[in-house]
Amino acid sequence: MKSLVKYLFVMIAAISFGVCVTSVGQVNASSTKTHKVKSVPKVYRGTWYYKSGGKTYKFKVSSKKWDISKYNSNPVKNTTMSAMSERYFSPRTVTGSKIKKNTLILVNGMGVQTIRRTTLKKHAVLMVYNQQEHSSRFTIATKVKNSSLQKHYMGSNPYGMGVTSVKTAKQNRSFHNKMNQSIKKYFGAALQKKTMKGFSIFKGINITYYDNYRYVR
Repeated sequence: MKSLVKYLFVMIAAISFGVCVTSVGQVNASSTKTHKVKSVPKVYRGTWYYKSGGKTYKFKVSSKKWDISKYNSNPVKNTTMSAMSERYFSPRTVTGSKIKKNTLILVNGMGVQTIRRTTLKKHAVLMVYNQQEHSSRFTIATKVKNSSLQKHYMGSNPYGMGVTSVKTAKQNRSFHNKMNQSIKKYFGAALQKKTMKGFSIFKGINITYYDNYRYVR
């Protein structure tokens, strides 16, 4: 019920703001399955590094912790503010005929993270697409402190709080277009492709993005 109320609020706000949401290429629910687990699988654990704004950051993953987050079987129920969303997480493995190996979902209080552990150029990498109430982030972290493979994009959600004019709407679209290239390449069928279509003063400014909020219930 909580997530339904939030969804309706977002839809009403979007319409009044001058945008509408449509789904593009919905994921076939019957071919994608999630499985709740009580700890983070070993393949994701360890110390990871990424760069942002010229500064190096690190975070640690263990069986019951993911950076600042702690395991909770129902984080949605136990979170009342967006600022506390990432305090807790509930992990779910993802399987399906079109799902890439080692794909994981962390359901937070008011957000969701889609994760993949893989290798690039024979180096271990951890890819994290983090959707929270007010922002979206995509990160490629590595086991080594300095690596050209590291990436980090962060910006406002499609037509989010940072969009206040036609100019910022176009900037928002450019940000998501840039991030979408990596998300589509590395996560594939694990995410749903959607588009927010602008009308009124935002007519013609359509923002395409990838979404996994269907798991936040």
